[in-house]
Amino acid sequence: MDIKIDEALVRTANQCTKNLRCLDPSCQDLCEVKHCVQGKVHFVECLDMNFCSYQMSFGSGTVCNCPVRKEIYNRYGL
Repeated sequence: MDIKIDEALVRTANQCTKNLRCLDPSCQDLCEVKHCVQGKVHFVECLDMNFCSYQMSFGSGTVCNCPVRKEIYNRYGL
């Protein structure tokens, strides 16, 4: 699938330590969104255990604050 995200939004992910790998269609370790609250809070299971500056622990789960990852889920359900 060809993922298209607005370039202005991509630029807001300037703290990405994974080189925006989520935009690569061959990416196999995209964090899996387990639950989403109103398109704003995305609880994820990280498949890539490398450091991510957008990952935040919340209770026993993990929340993703990456604007690009959130848009991919909100737009494409991936």
